[in-house]
Amino acid sequence: MSVLLARLALSAGRVVPVDTLIDDLWEDDPPEGGADTLRRLVSRTRARLDGHGLTIGPHARSGGYLLDLPADEVDVLHFEHLAADGARLLRAHAPDRAEEVLDEALALWRGAPLGGVEADFARREALRLEELGTAAAEDRAEAASRTGEPTAVVPRLRALCSAHPTRERSHGLLMRILHESGQSSAALAVHEDLRRALAEDLGADPAPWIGELHGQILRDRAPARTSEWSNPYLTRFFGRSEELAAIDTLMERTRLVTLLGPGGVGKTRLAAEYTTRAAAHLRVRFAELGPLREDGSLIEAVSAMLGTGEAFLAAPGQDRFTRLVSALSAVPTLLVLDNCEHLADEAASLVHRLLIRCPDLQILTTSREPLAADGEALLRVEPLHVTEEDGGEAVAMFTELASLARPGFTLDADNTPVVIEICRRLDGLPLGIELAAARTRSMPVQQIAHHLDERFRLLSGTRRSGNARHRTLRAVLDWTWDLLTDQERLVACRLSVLPGGAVADSARAVCTGESVAEDEVPYLLSSLTDKSLLSVTEVRPGEPRYRLLETARVYLSERLRQTGEEARTREAAAAHAVDLAEEAAEMVLGRDQPRGLEVLDSEHENLLESLHHACAGGDPTRAVRIVAALSWYWIIRGRYEEAGRWYDELDRHPGAHGPNSRMLATAVRSVLPRSEPAGCTGAGDRAGSAMAGAAALAAHPPLAMIIPKYRLLQGDHEGVRADAGTALAHPHPWVRAAGRAASALVVEATGDAAGAERGIQEAAEAFWELGDAWTSAQLITASAGFRSARGDVDGAIADLRRVLELKRSLGASEHFTLVLIRLGDELTRAGNTAEAEETFREVLDTTETATVEHRILCLAGLAELALLRERTEAARELLERARELLSGPLADPDYLRVVLLCQEGMLALAENETERAWERGLRAWDTARLLWIPDVRAQAAELLAGVRWQAEEPAEAARALGTATRLRGRRDHGNPRVRSLVRELSAALGQEAFDRAYTEGASGAAPLLK
Repeated sequence: MSVLLARLALSAGRVVPVDTLIDDLWEDDPPEGGADTLRRLVSRTRARLDGHGLTIGPHARSGGYLLDLPADEVDVLHFEHLAADGARLLRAHAPDRAEEVLDEALALWRGAPLGGVEADFARREALRLEELGTAAAEDRAEAASRTGEPTAVVPRLRALCSAHPTRERSHGLLMRILHESGQSSAALAVHEDLRRALAEDLGADPAPWIGELHGQILRDRAPARTSEWSNPYLTRFFGRSEELAAIDTLMERTRLVTLLGPGGVGKTRLAAEYTTRAAAHLRVRFAELGPLREDGSLIEAVSAMLGTGEAFLAAPGQDRFTRLVSALSAVPTLLVLDNCEHLADEAASLVHRLLIRCPDLQILTTSREPLAADGEALLRVEPLHVTEEDGGEAVAMFTELASLARPGFTLDADNTPVVIEICRRLDGLPLGIELAAARTRSMPVQQIAHHLDERFRLLSGTRRSGNARHRTLRAVLDWTWDLLTDQERLVACRLSVLPGGAVADSARAVCTGESVAEDEVPYLLSSLTDKSLLSVTEVRPGEPRYRLLETARVYLSERLRQTGEEARTREAAAAHAVDLAEEAAEMVLGRDQPRGLEVLDSEHENLLESLHHACAGGDPTRAVRIVAALSWYWIIRGRYEEAGRWYDELDRHPGAHGPNSRMLATAVRSVLPRSEPAGCTGAGDRAGSAMAGAAALAAHPPLAMIIPKYRLLQGDHEGVRADAGTALAHPHPWVRAAGRAASALVVEATGDAAGAERGIQEAAEAFWELGDAWTSAQLITASAGFRSARGDVDGAIADLRRVLELKRSLGASEHFTLVLIRLGDELTRAGNTAEAEETFREVLDTTETATVEHRILCLAGLAELALLRERTEAARELLERARELLSGPLADPDYLRVVLLCQEGMLALAENETERAWERGLRAWDTARLLWIPDVRAQAAELLAGVRWQAEEPAEAARALGTATRLRGRRDHGNPRVRSLVRELSAALGQEAFDRAYTEGASGAAPLLK
């Protein structure tokens, strides 16, 4: 069997003819039965594999048999594929990727190929594979010699030479690497070993290329490597693998690449790292142009910096440029020109002339603005990314440098968040991180973080070596400032009042003024971007957003104060903020809702900055307008704490509110999530006595949704009905749609589930016609609950999937987390437990968006799944985790408490702990009564029904089910537990007795608790 499997595996996925199989398996002694014998062997093999759960054949096909197995699942075939890919990448001058692929290929090599398979075909194949394996090992050694420290591969090559004493490629590679590392004698000894082995074993001489290499070694000429430059940096290089690969890619398309970025971002260090790697196959020359004055000769300076003197620069008598061309044309060369920004025009001219005259020359430049030379490829170098979880390369760099400045420094649970915050506030700038890490010599990281508002004082004096322009952050920014025109300086300073960056319209509104005309602003933004002071992103096609790094913004804020323009600039920003917020607030209520939300999302930081300025600067009226415009946005995006905080701030300015804005403030506060138990009174309770008139609704349409919601939570059904009537008669279409929703809420509260469902659907349709996708989604979510309760669980699931599509179309993933949880609940009710679990896990694993409340609900959902699977221990563990989370501050603790009590009650029922289940059910019922949410109270009643049934009180159980129906407005036909309970109680009591007891509960004639 093993021989048959080996032969078929070598052709996995392909049919092997019967004759071939007979020849390979039995060679010169075929069995008497021929094809029949082979068929029986195939049948036994297939049965054996099936017994091990492997349904891969062998399968009979026309004229032969095959194993139904992808080629990449057979190590031999996968190895061949990887080895060929590695060789191709090596030939394509991609040694980094070649090394990775070849490592993966050689990792598949375990022992002798086809060991234990006694057949001629196996021996032939083993020889072929041995040759491929040796060639792959040589390719891997060559790739490694081009990417890392070449001498690291010497032991592997010596082992290959020992195993294959006449193999010329292995010996040639070893000779070259030994010679390039200064071990010429050892390289000559390797050549002698090869020459002797070839003569003794084969009676042959080494190949001509080996002879040429031998001659080069004798003449002390390295065959492919010449470098007189060494990397001046002493510390480890962090990240930038994508940038290094991008430089390689660009150099394949052009011969001039400029690394572009702000000061301190690490352009020079990246260029040095790339140069170090390029030195393996190119001669490199590195020229630092920072010290060169603008009136100096760039050609003279570059010639001098190459440091090779007249012998290198060819014969005297030639002009300096001709001698420079002669020097750079001798061999393929990489020329690095570092810090070109103050000599951009001169540098552009020089590199253009050099590249025309030197066909084997490549030039890498670093600059804060493009050279704008022909054929120039730009690669923008961004700050190091600071990740949420561990800070990424930025934190790794800080930790490494801090451990050098303060031996013993390590990251731990206490200081990791602080270090992440330091790196984030320093914009991930390597220079800032380096200077901050040096401060750990005398300061703990907590103190460094505390003083970052004074970053220019904090990060000075920590570095004595290196260029003076890179010793402090202020020096770096002073250098950039000196390169700006007067108009560029004005625009840059004025932009510093917009921490969230600016699109062109915002920049025109804020930056237009003395010495800067409105039509000049876009061109100045482009110029500042070219000089790497601004970064640019394109949130929407054709609408770039310009942003200052925070460190540059702090610096420019200081410069703005020095100009005496700060008050005027902030006034312009605040006026623009009011107009923008009010316009976007209108958009959010209609067909432009996605655009309105996008504007408010992207301008959020700027709006809060202007809001802070208005409150601090004595302009509360403007602050009220901004807060009023943002109120509905805050509710849509779930920014409840932010809304509460700014309304609290407005309380410090008596008289700022007019009647309408005061009503809005009271209404918004009344529906914000509370940390105190339900039933407590507070300032928000005043909304119950307020009636929004036509003027208030015209000024602030969202009042038509907010006030009824609050009244409903307070049980004020008549108030909701009155609000709905006012809204339905209003001329504003959005307010009328809100009136329909309020009417449906009243109908639901009075127990008419069918009427409520119709009303909710009509309201959802009305909002949809207006283009308000968010409110439509909220109402469709409510409609899904009604559909589920009447047994249409699949329809509810379809509704929730539609809601997810709508919410995703509006951006911000955290805003549909609750819908995912609802979907998980409905999938559970539908019996689709696998997808339900996947959905709950998705929320739990999304650490950036899942709140504590979300986690509690997901844990409760997973506990429900565990109970359905009869895994009570798992359910208990999940509920204990949820209970621990419940002890912290929460937005809606009573609702979550009821959810957990109900699940704990169901767990107790599953464990036949009737008394514990009754105690949990009573607590859930008492807490739910405070919430005025019919469905929550109904769930508690259904739990008590289950307890009554387990306690052998079927009539009381039926009455409890009837109570749940009265509260919800209909029986929960979508709940499998309720359906099961109805069947069991009907069977135990008889249908007539069940109906009578159930009706007593549903009519309210029999109280739930006696």
